[in-house]
Amino acid sequence: MKRMISLIFALVLALSAVCGTAVAEKTFKTAYFTVTLPAGWDYSTDDAEKMEDGDEYLGYFGEDKEIGLIVGAYIIYYEDLTDISLWNSDEAGLREYAESIMYDFADDDPEYLGIVMAGKIPFVLIRAENEDGEYLYADTMTNGYAIEFNAYVLDSDGETQYPITEKYIEQFKSVLATFQPVS
Repeated sequence: MKRMISLIFALVLALSAVCGTAVAEKTFKTAYFTVTLPAGWDYSTDDAEKMEDGDEYLGYFGEDKEIGLIVGAYIIYYEDLTDISLWNSDEAGLREYAESIMYDFADDDPEYLGIVMAGKIPFVLIRAENEDGEYLYADTMTNGYAIEFNAYVLDSDGETQYPITEKYIEQFKSVLATFQPVS
């Protein structure tokens, strides 16, 4: 009987370790924030790097499928926007910031998709199209630092870009809503 209890205890510990690892693998974590990923999504921070201008590429996450949504994450510093913090902005401030994003992306024919809230943190969300195809863009700003996400629907080799459907927009929104700053 003791041997059976020991065996069951060892099995429970092993399963806990495996399940704990699986849960950890579903969180995209950077030095600045985390987002929780849906089942079937994967991520990589292996090629994260500071860029020449001091901005940072933080890695990517997305669906592990033949064709799926892939999201690149960045933190970009805008010296001329140090007085803007969407994290405590009123509705008029959010609207003004969204209009400036639409202006910045004017060449890509942007479509404003609204504000996605991650707790009390707002993200401006747009859909746009460049020479490669459609993409989603979301960002939030605090004291000149923008946390930016660029989302594309790509095939598994990353060569072919596909149209953004409502399904992908909703997936992206659901991931954005899990955003948590690292404290």
